[in-house]
Amino acid sequence: MPVICGVCGSECSSENESIKCVGLCQSVFHLACISEENQDSIKTRGAKRDWQCAVCRPVRSTSIASSRSTPATPVTKEFLIQTLEAFKSEMFVELRRNAKEFTEFRTSLDFFSEKIDKSNELMEELKLACNKQKKEMEEIKEENRVLKKSVATLEQRLRNMEQYSRQTNVEINGVPETNGEHMEELLKDVASSIGLELKKERVIAAHRVPTFSRNRTPPIIVKFTTRQDRDDWLQAFKEVRPITADKINRHFNKDKIFINEHLSPENKQLLGRVKEAARSKGYKYVWSREGKIFVRRENGEKCIRIDVSDDLGKL
Repeated sequence: MPVICGVCGSECSSENESIKCVGLCQSVFHLACISEENQDSIKTRGAKRDWQCAVCRPVRSTSIASSRSTPATPVTKEFLIQTLEAFKSEMFVELRRNAKEFTEFRTSLDFFSEKIDKSNELMEELKLACNKQKKEMEEIKEENRVLKKSVATLEQRLRNMEQYSRQTNVEINGVPETNGEHMEELLKDVASSIGLELKKERVIAAHRVPTFSRNRTPPIIVKFTTRQDRDDWLQAFKEVRPITADKINRHFNKDKIFINEHLSPENKQLLGRVKEAARSKGYKYVWSREGKIFVRRENGEKCIRIDVSDDLGKL
């Protein structure tokens, strides 16, 4: 295809008589058709290789007067068409590159959009599972609350039954233990010390019970035939207390003797906790009656009943 001069529009037959612009337009010119200033600038081979026409050449910072006086390369219709074609080609290349980048971006966006959709689905499933677990936990908590209440009720009933089985018993603490002791004779001496006469037919059983503490003398448990017999012993003790072991047997020491109703293990532990709490909070009186525990701060004040450990908050 013949190369057309960007000025005169005729064919450029020889490379020695023409020059190509390395700028945006990529046009070819006859050496004779370009301005004298441009001819002077291509005297060397390197300058010819880097030559740009007046349209593509960057504007130099010259004065207005000099720019007016310098003759520019004439612009023809063919030159403008070639320049626009070169610009269009470059723009097409740029648009194709942008289209490719956009396609890659769209592919990535679709990929991440799919991942986000799956994440949202997973989050929804987790939310449903969490709500289900929460509902089950609430049901378990309610069931546990009911069971705790039932257990507490059963424990209270068991405590009452254990205490009821001891309703005719007394517990005697502080009586020294001797080798080969005779329990009936010992009880006669205890009864005599509190002003009573032992009627052996009124006693069903009498024996010592072991304790967890080695330093504590095992107490004596006496089971009577009736509650009235038990109450008689408790009342007689209250009227003569305090008494010491030497009042029972002159060979015994002077440790204090206590006669109380026989409490179940749970009630005995609770009584111990109540006594400790009462001392710390200034309550003077702690006692039990028929297996029930009471406290009073001062004489004349209202007594408080303690059934379980949680009731200590009442003090």
